[in-house]
Amino acid sequence: MWPAADTRDAPHSVKYFFVALQKTALSNRKLKPGFRIFFELPSSVERISNYIEENERKMSDLHYLPISTEKVRALQNGSKDAYGQLPEKHISDGEGLPCRHCLGFIEEGDSFLILSYRPFDTAQAFAEQGPIFLHAAPCDAYSTQDKLPDMYVPEKEILLRGYDKHDRIVYGTGQVVQNKDVAVTAKSILATTRAHYIHARSATNNCFQYRIETAS
Repeated sequence: MWPAADTRDAPHSVKYFFVALQKTALSNRKLKPGFRIFFELPSSVERISNYIEENERKMSDLHYLPISTEKVRALQNGSKDAYGQLPEKHISDGEGLPCRHCLGFIEEGDSFLILSYRPFDTAQAFAEQGPIFLHAAPCDAYSTQDKLPDMYVPEKEILLRGYDKHDRIVYGTGQVVQNKDVAVTAKSILATTRAHYIHARSATNNCFQYRIETAS
């Protein structure tokens, strides 16, 4: 095991571990020939280290995804929501209404929609749905997907919950964290559980906010 230090050093520490293991193996004359051949190959340690570093790199890249433009445009153009009702249309008073498409606040005086949304393709036991806000007029989708949207203030809290490839909740992944800890927590959930993606939800009202995936 590597020392309990900064986990960003883990790949290098693992490499050092295998170097030490290699030396120990080569000094053990009773070790079976097959194992000795593996450890005698200089590339063995390097391959292991490269594999670990590549997986660490993959997990370092997250995407924060809004609701798809296709779904949003349909709702803005009069499609019915998850309950089969037309979205309600109102005028914003500027009191912190987050649009789930541009992932920015709806400014005072702008028209917006309130509707029921299910962030899953099919209805099933784990497919929660609830109220969200959208700009009534077309807005651009959030595009800086490798960065947490600015409206999520670092000290505020949010609920993260992992889902598997069948869109079922991965129990044990749900936790409330501060926005400044979202990336670290999301990486841990995706790296150590069966979760294929994560939903971020309001820590107080459970409303869907955005989706987190590893960058492809």
